[in-house]
Amino acid sequence: MKKLKTLSLIYLILPIILFYIFYLKLYISIPLIIGLLSIIYIVNKESDDKLKINKKTIGILFLITLIICFTAGLGNMFYQSNDWHWRNAIFRDMVNKPWPVYYESMDATLSYYIGFWILPALFGKLFLGLGSNIAFMMGNMALLLYASIGLLLITLWIIKIFKLKDKKQIKLSLILFVLFSGLDFIGLIVLRKFGMVKLFHLEWWAREYQFSSMITQLFWVFNQSIVAWLITWMYLNEKKLNNYFLLILLALPYCPLPFCGMMILFLSSGISHLIKSIKDKKIIELIKEVFSKQNILALITILPIYYLFYSTNSATNEGGFRLDIGLLKGTGLINLIIFWILEIGIYYFILFKKYKKNYLFHVSFISLLFIPLFKIGNGADFAMRASIPLLVVCVYFIIDYVLKNKLNKIMIVIFLIGAITPGFEYLRAFKEIVDTKKINCVADDIKTFEGKNVIDYSNFVSPKPEETTFYKYVAKDYKHEK
Repeated sequence: MKKLKTLSLIYLILPIILFYIFYLKLYISIPLIIGLLSIIYIVNKESDDKLKINKKTIGILFLITLIICFTAGLGNMFYQSNDWHWRNAIFRDMVNKPWPVYYESMDATLSYYIGFWILPALFGKLFLGLGSNIAFMMGNMALLLYASIGLLLITLWIIKIFKLKDKKQIKLSLILFVLFSGLDFIGLIVLRKFGMVKLFHLEWWAREYQFSSMITQLFWVFNQSIVAWLITWMYLNEKKLNNYFLLILLALPYCPLPFCGMMILFLSSGISHLIKSIKDKKIIELIKEVFSKQNILALITILPIYYLFYSTNSATNEGGFRLDIGLLKGTGLINLIIFWILEIGIYYFILFKKYKKNYLFHVSFISLLFIPLFKIGNGADFAMRASIPLLVVCVYFIIDYVLKNKLNKIMIVIFLIGAITPGFEYLRAFKEIVDTKKINCVADDIKTFEGKNVIDYSNFVSPKPEETTFYKYVAKDYKHEK
């Protein structure tokens, strides 16, 4: 396969281009789109990242990723977790309503990180002439395909980064990535939260804190996790800073909270490169890398637009971003340490001897000790989502360790205990299927945000859009007046 980086960039940039076409005023969208296309051209010209893999293997891997995404609820034909009620409402409104999506009953616009739905929703719109239900169904088929392609690209990056040729190594690496989790089941035992088992969602055992397993992320926040995974694996392949700003800014349209976790990784890499360039007396070369054409273009074409778009959401101003020291009061510090040890610390101690000289190893694992102390709003969303790219890096070291040292008994036991968590995600799905005697146990009660109370859905909509800079000066007519 030629130009894996180019294919990945097209996958990530195409929805942004579509957003600009359908959401922005023409005189604003055209130069931005030219800039985005220029990024693809520049990176394609610079990159030489061929991956030798036969079509049969790609076909098998795509089938596997298709099954994984299907069983996570994508396609709207299998069990869906509770969060799908809101995700289906968002997607249905994007399929059925003109863009920008406007709710006349609330005088509000859809204001959410909708990047992952744009391309599939556009495909669904092509079938509106056959009725809204058919259009929604076809859009879901496209959503399943888009997610599966994303997971396939991630798999190909894993193969490339670790230079995998043996099929057993490819299978092992994919299993280690997809089934990775902290030791939530042990957490239930330590804190005696056995009632959580009945809920089939083990990761809330620590109450204030949660890191989600890869399968859990797919079941609950596929629209954030798939892109966050892809960008992080692409970052791990980078040897220079030429594409750093580009990669991290590409996360904004899809996953603003994982974007924060990526900032930690990219800043640490930037500091490491800076120290090395000072020692080697190559500061000028480093400056040229940082201010590469693609980095500057990404800064200009992505950051301002999405900053203005997200600032329309009133929920972003509620609670604010803060350090919650209150979590350390009483037994809070002990609970945090227990949480970190069981979620990620045990892996850190096993891997320490081999990777103790690797700055990224320490940054990724240690950062996860402090992330739970930061909050946006009142929930644990920041810890759950900002941790995603850092967890990917942790898995990177685990895969590298296993491939080079083979699975020792301790690692096997720890990994299998961790795999109980994603196992329970599937157990909950199959239990629902058995209880209801149907496979398509979809979560789709909300249907649409039209006619709802704007206060109840403030996380998804922007009231009084005419008062925001984005809809005043940047966006097309959101009321779609003729």
